[in-house]
Amino acid sequence: MRYQADIKQVTANDVLDLIQNIREADAKELMLAGEKSVRSAVERSVAKSVVCLAARDRATQELLCICGVVPVTIDSDTACMWELSTQSAQCNRRTFLRNSKKVLDMLMEATPTIKTYFNAIPSEYTGYIQWAKRYLGAKFDKNEAISPTGHRFRTWTITKGAC
Repeated sequence: MRYQADIKQVTANDVLDLIQNIREADAKELMLAGEKSVRSAVERSVAKSVVCLAARDRATQELLCICGVVPVTIDSDTACMWELSTQSAQCNRRTFLRNSKKVLDMLMEATPTIKTYFNAIPSEYTGYIQWAKRYLGAKFDKNEAISPTGHRFRTWTITKGAC
């Protein structure tokens, strides 16, 4: 069947693959948010995540993305949900889009005590904002947040059971 992805627990090879092949827009987003390097941001995000998944195109086995969930505190019902893509996600756009909800569901299932997920997307990334709304059910705040580098971000939440 076309446009299928294999979604599994992240490995060290997945992390290295993402760092080496990160989508340009995601690398830029990390810098706009104030990160010092792609490597440090990816490694820290993976290390802090209570669940971290990698999605690979089933036909080619190219890495599409890595995503994870980082609770605000150890006993919090709120967590930061993050996702970073490779260039292959752009080349295999249909596979990425068709599997976005499946990945979201797997992350939510793996974090039963989390009720609300959040993050932010640069305000200028209108296509990605539409993706988060359409495929993930994200609700965006009307106000913008300002990053440490002075860039505008749109914050979003996803409430378990609401999408």
